Amino acid sequence: MTIDQLKAIDAVVRLGSFKAAAEELHRTQPAISLAIKKLEDDMQIQVFSREAYRVSLTDEGRALHFSIKQVLNELENLSDVSKRLKDKIEPIARLVISHIFPIEDLFELCKKSIEEYLPSPLNIRIEALGGVLQCLRNREADIAIAPLFAEQSKEGLKSIVIGEVDLVPVVPSSYQPAQVKQFFLDRELHDFPQVVILDSAKQAMQYNHGVLETDKQWVVNNFNTKKEIILAGLGWGRIPRHMIIKELNSGLMIEIKTESVTTESYMIYATRLRGTQFGPVLNGLWQHLESLQK
Repeated sequence: MTIDQLKAIDAVVRLGSFKAAAEELHRTQPAISLAIKKLEDDMQIQVFSREAYRVSLTDEGRALHFSIKQVLNELENLSDVSKRLKDKIEPIARLVISHIFPIEDLFELCKKSIEEYLPSPLNIRIEALGGVLQCLRNREADIAIAPLFAEQSKEGLKSIVIGEVDLVPVVPSSYQPAQVKQFFLDRELHDFPQVVILDSAKQAMQYNHGVLETDKQWVVNNFNTKKEIILAGLGWGRIPRHMIIKELNSGLMIEIKTESVTTESYMIYATRLRGTQFGPVLNGLWQHLESLQK
């Protein structure tokens, strides 16, 4: 079985005749017929039914053509990757993003680089807390966009500030005490479950800021789930302000503060490993991020 034989079968299926396939592949019609006949003999199957005026696939042929399309698509992808490597263009750009960063802002940041180097694949991975830098240090991503916490080592990293996100402690409007006050002693919330985010790092960092010491907790892995639990009246917690602007304005959620939990602003950094070499796609993206440096 050869690539030429696979291309011949695919061309006949797409174009509906051996003649049209021969013209597209710049070969003679007998050469196309011979290539397909040889494959049929080698595999001991019949790919095309030649009884009707127009060639059509047999059941065996349909099954074979399904696999042929997959193989030819992969070959095309391989050819594209090969060309990009030859031209020193990254075959893929890998970003790891903190779950607190607004994803719509990411697309705006990447838009220029993506448009210039399409169809360069962009791999976006969302992680929580220490999982972002773990992914970067394990070289599973090229650029990280996330806060840098005091508990994390900054050694070997190059970082620039590109934005800021507020984490807001909120309760649902159904939480009656919040109808008359928005400041609470920590102990007043011990009986109302706090919804907290699970660190996605394999070795979670010791980060307990904004988390009360209580046995009543919901532990989730993303802010959307956290938001829905709070809206359902089942708990409270901190959520990025950009995710709950409508809920705060409509009164579905109420911003509060306690002795130890208040609204806090977190600087968002674009971070890369020092000494890593970028191609034009990642260089273009990094230069754009540098232009946003605050």
